[in-house]
Amino acid sequence: DSQRVASKPAQPVPAVVQQIAVTPAALIECFTQALDKLSVTWEIAESPITARLKLVSGLRDEGTRRVLSWSAENLPVGGILEALDVLDVAVTTPDLRAMPVKLRPQDPAGRKELLAGIETVQVGITGADAAIAETGTLFLASGPGRPLLVSQMPRQHLVLLPASRLFSSLESWLAVQRQAGAVLGRPGCLTALTGIGRSQDIELHPSVGIHGPRKRHVIIVQEL
Repeated sequence: DSQRVASKPAQPVPAVVQQIAVTPAALIECFTQALDKLSVTWEIAESPITARLKLVSGLRDEGTRRVLSWSAENLPVGGILEALDVLDVAVTTPDLRAMPVKLRPQDPAGRKELLAGIETVQVGITGADAAIAETGTLFLASGPGRPLLVSQMPRQHLVLLPASRLFSSLESWLAVQRQAGAVLGRPGCLTALTGIGRSQDIELHPSVGIHGPRKRHVIIVQEL
């Protein structure tokens, strides 16, 4: 008679996770390639000083006289607002909470009056809390000193992005957040921006910048 030998239960095979070293240079190259596909312009600044010079010089060459901006303490590069003040560029950090009248859609006259001072400003300056290299997505957390409309209302949006806030994928960024026990975002909301606003009419004719900026420009800041 043949003997039947009880087989041992199969042991689960441990998953092998391959850790791929991603250099900062490779991350930047992947990110800028994604931005090119999204029609988002970019440049690299080797230091915060260089980033400040690039941003301020670009606005001066364009003849910009007014900008909306996050507050100085919320921008990742110091001295931006002071440099603009030297060039006599008016900077506004809008705070809708401080307005005397609650903005309601059914009050168009009051809404227009309250926003008249900022709705014609063509340039908005913000930082970014994170960026995803493989998709070119920027994450911006709104809150005190960092109004959402700075990145949404002007026709041109300038973003200061420290290279240290660049991640290969959304999963890698979330993993770092979990490991650090960080709470995503701040009081307000977390906005993901990929490319520039596009829409199509009923005949599927594409339009750019109907909703939000027509141009988005990212300055990637190294040594931060």
